[in-house]
Amino acid sequence: MTSSMNFNILKGNSRKMRALLCFLIIILSGCAEKENEVKSKDNKDVATNVLQSIEDRDYKAAREIYQDAIAGSSEEEVNKIDQALSNKFQEYMDDRFTKVSAGTDTETAIEGMLVSIQEAQIGSSELEELITKYSLLGNGTAVSGNVTENILIAIEERNYIAAWEIYQDAIAGSSEEEVTKIDQALSDKIQEYIDDRFAKVGTGTDTEVAIEGMLNSIRETQIGGKILTDLINIYSPVQETIEIGNNKQGEINVEEELMETNLVDSNIDTESPSPYTREELEVDPNAPSINPDDYNEDGEYVPEDGPSDNPEDYNSNGEYQPVEDMTQEEIEAQLTDMLEGSLSP
Repeated sequence: MTSSMNFNILKGNSRKMRALLCFLIIILSGCAEKENEVKSKDNKDVATNVLQSIEDRDYKAAREIYQDAIAGSSEEEVNKIDQALSNKFQEYMDDRFTKVSAGTDTETAIEGMLVSIQEAQIGSSELEELITKYSLLGNGTAVSGNVTENILIAIEERNYIAAWEIYQDAIAGSSEEEVTKIDQALSDKIQEYIDDRFAKVGTGTDTEVAIEGMLNSIRETQIGGKILTDLINIYSPVQETIEIGNNKQGEINVEEELMETNLVDSNIDTESPSPYTREELEVDPNAPSINPDDYNEDGEYVPEDGPSDNPEDYNSNGEYQPVEDMTQEEIEAQLTDMLEGSLSP
């Protein structure tokens, strides 16, 4: 299992490295093109280059292209650039809303782009008026379209705590209506991401176990509101609770990769005594907890109020760290700690 997991991680790192190299090449080639193209202050070229950067979601580059174009220009020249940019942007927006009707684009994605343009301060007052016209927010709220993007990036990097913090910062001080909008946008974005990952399972570039681990981590760190929780539960149903005490038997519905199916009988004693006493734990410097209830009958650390009942989900320091969410280095470090611990007197 460990060698297979390491192989999957190495393969994942290799894919990520290729993606990073490709992204770097795009950035470098884009910069080279930008140096040549921005030198010309042809109004249509400026508008095209700004719009291309917006499509690439590189709003900083779009702002730099615009600022370079108007630097040292007369008021008349700036007005021409602004007019060309507004005309080009209006065509682009009309085209995107046409795609929404066709089901090939989403209002949430457009809304995020509009807010990002506002935050980057691209263009003049004419463009600002167009953005206000097309904006789906309507009430002038300052909800950032980048919130969903940043949360998704953190999830892709398996930094679920950071994703939770981004979400909490976004909803702090927001009205119920604003929070609902954020939750819906986040749910739509993550649904697209989940569907994309499941599509990759069929090509062998992703696994259901890895996706399941991600879904559990999102649920356990409580990222997003009820809308996202309901979505996660659709893709990954919560383990059903079995009623005990009325001579009933039931089958626990869990993923085959994670746990075997068991029959639960009312006569089984579900309370397993800990093999440790509080006194023993208090004098053990390596014990992650001095509470005997935080250990199962085999002496494995499973905190009573922890996010998981699986001892494999906790590292040697007692911290919650599922294997499927660990990097190769983290896995190797934990194995080293475990080996050293077993060899120490």
